[in-house]
Amino acid sequence: MILYFCRHANAGRSLPDPQRDARRALDPQGVAQARNIGRLLAAAGVSADAIWSSPLKRCMQTASLLANEIGYEGRVIPQTALLPQAGIAAFRSLLRAGEGLEAVILVGHKPSLAILLGRLIATSGAATRVALKKGGVAKVRVEARGARLEWLLTPKLAALIYPPSTAKLRSKTVRK
Repeated sequence: MILYFCRHANAGRSLPDPQRDARRALDPQGVAQARNIGRLLAAAGVSADAIWSSPLKRCMQTASLLANEIGYEGRVIPQTALLPQAGIAAFRSLLRAGEGLEAVILVGHKPSLAILLGRLIATSGAATRVALKKGGVAKVRVEARGARLEWLLTPKLAALIYPPSTAKLRSKTVRK
């Protein structure tokens, strides 16, 4: 299975009220980041059998923009295992539910997404620190003998490789 760990794109500063913060949307920079990362993934030939996202608005928006850019025609599925406070047990359960899928894009938050990524790729149960920036994405190949980080892309590097002003590679698809 291939997992793409994507931290939600820029959404401004956190809000002190958790209910209001859950509804915090991407800002214009975040929309551009998500689209640009999606375009880069499309240029790299990335496809997904599923896109799972934290149910918080900024993650669902990031996931939706990525989905449009790569031509994904399925539904983005909200998953509580990708919430900021979710633990490793919930994440492992989510992965078991996805057995049989070839590629899944996961959209979540700091620090939980980086912690989950670090635990997955670490050897012998140790934790590995991974810096996953807002709008960043990491490709991990999960096999029977373990997981391997294949690459990690930051939004700044993505903008250098594929400037945001560059025309889209794919036309928009109709979302179901």
